Amino acid sequence: MKVRIVTEIAFQFPNEVGILAKTARTLSESGIGIKGMLNYSQGSTTQTYMVLSGDLEKAKKILTDQGVESVGQGNVVEVELEGETGAIADMAEKLAEANINIANMYACEAPQGASVIYISTNDDDKAVEVLGG
Repeated sequence: MKVRIVTEIAFQFPNEVGILAKTARTLSESGIGIKGMLNYSQGSTTQTYMVLSGDLEKAKKILTDQGVESVGQGNVVEVELEGETGAIADMAEKLAEANINIANMYACEAPQGASVIYISTNDDDKAVEVLGG
């Protein structure tokens, strides 16, 4: 299991058709990849969290140019898990035993059945230590 702390950006867009497509395309054309993303709508706004590859400051400028008023950033723990049944349960149990709360989590499947999990915790440094990073 690979574990490390990475930077996540957070921002809000109007909840409109095509806005994510436009943003993802503009980031891509600028050489910035989306490694992980959580995107959900609440009424007239869409809240988005992204872990990106590439120039983070350039990504923030792109988002601002597209009308985002505020782009925040923070840390999340990136965990690469083998694609085995119970892997997420094992990870969550280790964190619970260490009294680490998972405040937010999103995941994506990686090649060969592995998964990459992004988690916000109440103690990211301790989470990395507990999970073996």
